[in-house]
Amino acid sequence: MFAAVLEHVVLDATVTRAVRLGLLSGVALQQLAKLYERRTAPTPAEDEVDDAPASRTIADAVHDFLLKACCMRGQGICFPDRG
Repeated sequence: MFAAVLEHVVLDATVTRAVRLGLLSGVALQQLAKLYERRTAPTPAEDEVDDAPASRTIADAVHDFLLKACCMRGQGICFPDRG
């Protein structure tokens, strides 16, 4: 799921920032942050970010997703900044 959202929403230049902000709202980000508590290994369908090994935890997959969605300037929901 994370890989699909990254590819088709977060990193897709044709998707407007308003749509991205609507999808990754504060409530959605809070729910994703709750997954940091899950230390179990994800099923293959849940662990699609970067085709990483299945030994990663759900928290690892969420962390990678949030970094890409929230911390890449000009991508995802991170606005470009000159400062």
